[in-house]
Amino acid sequence: MRTANRLYPRELYQGVFWIDNPKLVYLGMQDQYYTFNMFDAQAWVARDVILGRTALPGTDAMRADSEAWFARENACAGANDDIDFRAAYVRDLVDRTDYPEFAIEKVAEMLKEWQRDKQAGILDYRDKSYRSTITGTLAPRHHTRWMEAMDDSLQAFLEAPSELEDRLEVKQTPVAAVAGAVGFAEPIRRRA
Repeated sequence: MRTANRLYPRELYQGVFWIDNPKLVYLGMQDQYYTFNMFDAQAWVARDVILGRTALPGTDAMRADSEAWFARENACAGANDDIDFRAAYVRDLVDRTDYPEFAIEKVAEMLKEWQRDKQAGILDYRDKSYRSTITGTLAPRHHTRWMEAMDDSLQAFLEAPSELEDRLEVKQTPVAAVAGAVGFAEPIRRRA
């Protein structure tokens, strides 16, 4: 299968089963917002088909369903629409199985907030903290700005920088942001 970087590859029924040979299953093939929850939900759909709990429709019905999702993705006008599209897709997968309920729509709102933070500051959006959709707990901010955190060890993550410097007798020099070194605020997809 060949596809562009998409939220919904048109050759996959339910974003999982290759329509030309539905015994071939793709998990996590799409461009992503939800990652692990989406992978899990896809796996549960695949599990149900493999175990015979759910039968796949005929090729024409699979293709029509895939084309409808593909058209829906093409109607997205930006990151917020993409996030809503992905939320609807994950909701559809979860509703087809006995996958445990989780706050899909709340996650979408958090992803939109993350996207706004990314638009506002590509170099500092990783310094924000977000509230858990499960516990309601606001995650603590990391002790070191992301652009200055050059040590990605567990020890550096859990301890304050001064504790590490004392123990290691090494001072880290912050890396200055390079002018023009910015990423993209939205995934880049070729429309095909």
